[in-house]
Amino acid sequence: VKSEFIGFYQVAFNLIVSASAILSFSAIAMLPIFSRLKKEKLYIGFEKTRNITFLISISAFVFTLIIATFLVQIIYGDAYNQSVVYLRLFSLLIISFPLIALYQTYYTSQKRTKVISVLLIISTIINIFLNFVFINIGLGYGMNEAVLGACFATIISRYSYLAGLV
Repeated sequence: VKSEFIGFYQVAFNLIVSASAILSFSAIAMLPIFSRLKKEKLYIGFEKTRNITFLISISAFVFTLIIATFLVQIIYGDAYNQSVVYLRLFSLLIISFPLIALYQTYYTSQKRTKVISVLLIISTIINIFLNFVFINIGLGYGMNEAVLGACFATIISRYSYLAGLV
């Protein structure tokens, strides 16, 4: 894949990771609270936090879809307009990243870090495999399609990790 397309991919991914980090702050802040709560109160607290996080993430996803072109032009300029397509695809990660952070915090507070480790290893293997397959298939059509393959591989592997945590 040509370096310019890797740059477009990286621009989109970095914007999403930055936005997700801001949205994931509540998950980290919940660790001391989750650690002190037990059974029913823990479940109720986690459920409320998850629902609020989900609603905020959905809002951020829609917002990113709408302002993607404007955002790329303001931050990176017209030369990176190609990354708008990847940014819109990656905006799906704005939903998963904060939820993943919340579930990781929950499992950590319950001293169940082995679950996180195993799922992370599995999702990484899935990501490597899907990247290999989708990028090679995409290269048969063009550079843009190869990068789209990498985007899909990343999205699928992150959602498979989230599914394992749920």
